[in-house]
Amino acid sequence: MSIKFYESPFHAIEEPEVASKSVLKADLTIMIRDIIENRGWTQKEAAERLAVTQPRVSDIVNGKIDKFTLDMLFSMLDKLG
Repeated sequence: MSIKFYESPFHAIEEPEVASKSVLKADLTIMIRDIIENRGWTQKEAAERLAVTQPRVSDIVNGKIDKFTLDMLFSMLDKLG
């Protein structure tokens, strides 16, 4: 049996189109999380600036990408400048 390599873990379990969107959502979530951390904001401060609730920021920080659409993540990045 040979070893099969995938572009990402998502590509191992999902159809290519779904996997690609999941990879993009994961990348955007990481970018948002990094911006929040680099600015030294608490989750509450980030929530106020993003016009979302603190639990939504917690979802981002904890990588729960399935709870967000690409549109929502791009909107958050836009608000962060």
